[in-house]
Amino acid sequence: MTLSDHPAFREVQWIRRVWWVMLLIGGIACLTWYSFWQQILLGRPVGTNPGPDWAIAATWLLFGIGLPVLLLTMRLIVEVFPDHVSIRYVPLLRRRIMTAEIAHFRARSYRPIIEY
Repeated sequence: MTLSDHPAFREVQWIRRVWWVMLLIGGIACLTWYSFWQQILLGRPVGTNPGPDWAIAATWLLFGIGLPVLLLTMRLIVEVFPDHVSIRYVPLLRRRIMTAEIAHFRARSYRPIIEY
């Protein structure tokens, strides 16, 4: 093992620590579960102009199961090695930035929602 096998710095950030994101996704998931339960399992159309069963089932799969699972497993991993910086946004993105490509850096505190 060489020195470059171990990061000098490592940080893991989980999106599930942001309570309002989880509350929003939980609300959307609950609505899709309710629609699926009423229309598919009980056979009662939801709303005054109900969607077809396949659309309700697809929405339930995407937003009732898929989105919550994605957000529960999603995390940002930043690792600093002597020769590169590794950024992984599991399970979506992986990027390696070589140290020679970095022109300038500084530590700073920020508030991402306000500064966006």
